[in-house]
Amino acid sequence: MLRASLAAETGETQRRLMAEPDHLQVDGDLLARGQIILAETDGAPVGFAAFAIGGSQFAELAGMFVHPDYWRRGIGKRLLAAVEIELLARQATGIRVVAGPSAVPFYQAQGYTIAGEEKTPLGPVVPVLTKAIG
Repeated sequence: MLRASLAAETGETQRRLMAEPDHLQVDGDLLARGQIILAETDGAPVGFAAFAIGGSQFAELAGMFVHPDYWRRGIGKRLLAAVEIELLARQATGIRVVAGPSAVPFYQAQGYTIAGEEKTPLGPVVPVLTKAIG
């Protein structure tokens, strides 16, 4: 998560990630509920995606990170597909993600559309994307 975040972010956001490492913690509750999917290559973890299901049928992609050495190999695409399969099994009908600007083209290529903007805990206002599943 740290390597992917630092490779994708710049400026003030990157500085805050370094100064406030709590932003780079895996949510133990999501792990306990089986809401994290791990990607491995040759038995080593190279990425993961976490999702949260709230009070609606729309789930949240709580985070997706792929080690920069493994970018552009289809791992993120496969993680998203695995999340969608898991969400369908849990009766979710859509997924929402708050994405950094550099990730928007990736999500759009996977069928997500920009639905608005949201201020993040790190400060910047970033796009919110959604996708219906099912």
